[in-house]
Amino acid sequence: MENEISTKIKKYLDKIEVQIQEAKAIKESKEVFSDTTDSEGNQYVNLVQEGGSVLGLAHVGYTYILETAGIRFWKLAGTSAGAINAILLAAIDNKSDIKSEKILGYIAEKNFVEFVDGPKWLPDVLKKSASNSGYMLNLVIFMMGIFMLTVINLIFLSIYHTPIYAKFVYFLLVVSLVLTLILLSIWFLFKKLHWGINPGNDFRKWMHNILTRNNAETLEKLKKKSLFECGKLKLEISK
Repeated sequence: MENEISTKIKKYLDKIEVQIQEAKAIKESKEVFSDTTDSEGNQYVNLVQEGGSVLGLAHVGYTYILETAGIRFWKLAGTSAGAINAILLAAIDNKSDIKSEKILGYIAEKNFVEFVDGPKWLPDVLKKSASNSGYMLNLVIFMMGIFMLTVINLIFLSIYHTPIYAKFVYFLLVVSLVLTLILLSIWFLFKKLHWGINPGNDFRKWMHNILTRNNAETLEKLKKKSLFECGKLKLEISK
């Protein structure tokens, strides 16, 4: 399992090798980005990260490059996905350490489909959607086609009054009604779950485990850890 995680991380880092080398060159050049540094030459900045749903994973790659360039984070804030990366950066190790690679390890060992902890049928739908980009589109087109076919045949039924044709139209009406009830059921389900279909229990457990492993599972511990590390750092304020 550990080798598999290491392989995943290496595979990702290989893809950004150019950016990594550029970041190392920036660190060696000692270009100034902050007036606050430590004895190792790391420069400290405040970082605010925005949201981005699953695409917020890009924050980890961004902070990895910044850390490689010798940038460290004094204060952190964020929203949504940005807040997740911010709290992980705040909780892991010391302020002077590189943390993003460790975060990559946590991500690599987690199957994100497990975050879909709502109805049992939902993961299968998401897997099909991910593996087949036209899956959801085809489903929507099918449902719209049924509705349109029903409307068109209702118009023709008003012209051609044959028993067989009438039964066919009634069948389409029943199918349309069933589809409508399904859509209404989904709507009520979302409303009942406060417009979210996954309770997020698996995600909270995942985050709690990571914070516990880093002795920062409560706000009090996180604050103490931050104050403790601030006291250990010897910052040099350049003039």
